[in-house]
Amino acid sequence: MARKTYRTTTKKKKSIFLRIALVVFAIYAIVMLIQVQLEISAREQVLADKQQLAAQLGVENSDMESQMENPDKLQEEQAYKDGYTYGGQEVYVETPK
Repeated sequence: MARKTYRTTTKKKKSIFLRIALVVFAIYAIVMLIQVQLEISAREQVLADKQQLAAQLGVENSDMESQMENPDKLQEEQAYKDGYTYGGQEVYVETPK
């Protein structure tokens, strides 16, 4: 009879250790899933930021391409901005009396 008691105690101990191991594994799996989900969310935000930047740069690029279609106008605007005259322009200077 002592033998049966020993086996039952051993089976209960194995059962308790197995349950503890399963609970620990389940907690680990849940923590890892949450961590992966947080990482996915962070990378989705980075992707959205980069897509917004790409759209903005695309608009700027198309603006520059439209300016390059008429280089004379671009040159004239730059000369005006820098305070120079463009070829063919007449400059009038007002002098005080």
